[in-house]
Amino acid sequence: MERAASRARLIRRLHADAPDELIPREDWSFASCRDGKTPVPSNNDICLPAGFSPNYVYYLSYQAADPMPAGLAFAATRDVISFLRYDTSNANPLVAHGAHEPHKHSIKHTIGFGRSQSGRFLKDLIYQGFNQDEAGRIVFDGAMQLTSGGRMTNVNTEFALPGRFSTALVGHFAAGDQFPFTYETLTDPVSGRTDGLLAKCRAQ
Repeated sequence: MERAASRARLIRRLHADAPDELIPREDWSFASCRDGKTPVPSNNDICLPAGFSPNYVYYLSYQAADPMPAGLAFAATRDVISFLRYDTSNANPLVAHGAHEPHKHSIKHTIGFGRSQSGRFLKDLIYQGFNQDEAGRIVFDGAMQLTSGGRMTNVNTEFALPGRFSTALVGHFAAGDQFPFTYETLTDPVSGRTDGLLAKCRAQ
């Protein structure tokens, strides 16, 4: 931690695309200094006694370590829905166990629904191929994704931060719109990639 902290860089720019202005390492520290003078060591704060100016955009770069796995919720969602849909044991609360209809499912169809962030999650679940369970069976018969925009969850990367997104003021380098954008398979004229949101579903 100490070595990584000593090699960290704090820079500022007049705007997102302006040249870097490196702030000398001795002028700031990993600490909390609410009074602007007395630093209290912290892994979550930066103390800059000279003060942060609202006229600049600040960036901190450092060498990270020990990334956490991300995207496990795709597998968890797939497995839970598959279990409720197909399992006929007493462990499934949605299976009828009466004398007249033993082991009859109450589920006829499964529909996924998501709005905004949850819609983005559902869209990426389908795109990543998690609409097929480990036995090769379909998980969701259909899905409704409202206002999910052109973004995904961005979990298939090191140090993924699925909740981050770029705005006018912060997160300028957070993952933004990600190809593919359509259900049909198309070729992106910028990257040259050919893909579609339903490509893996159709291949399964």
